[in-house]
Amino acid sequence: MGELFHRIVAGTDLISVGTSEGPIIEFDREIQDFGEIPVENISGPREIEFVVYNKGPKPLVMTNVESCCGTRIKSYTRAPIHPGDSGYVRVTSRLQARQQVINHTVTVYSNDQNRGRLDLQIRGIVN
Repeated sequence: MGELFHRIVAGTDLISVGTSEGPIIEFDREIQDFGEIPVENISGPREIEFVVYNKGPKPLVMTNVESCCGTRIKSYTRAPIHPGDSGYVRVTSRLQARQQVINHTVTVYSNDQNRGRLDLQIRGIVN
């Protein structure tokens, strides 16, 4: 403990101190961009699945997933995601058949020490 404290204070181990020995959360993408959608192609909500990976050496747990304004959480992996395994976050994005800018956020909370809160974005334009 004392040696680690002295190395941190001396600034000699800053890179290794910042690395995680626990779970590391990664997604297949952090932005779902629908691009431009013609109004006539809107036929109701769109379902989106984000794939989550655990790149760390310890189990990853998504402790909560929240949505806002026009997005609903359908389901997400609640069981621990073991190292090298994957899980999911499934959401429904409400789109109305009118011109609009889509800018929704889904917030994922986990036990990743470096990225315990992560925002996923859903974007697009209905015209």
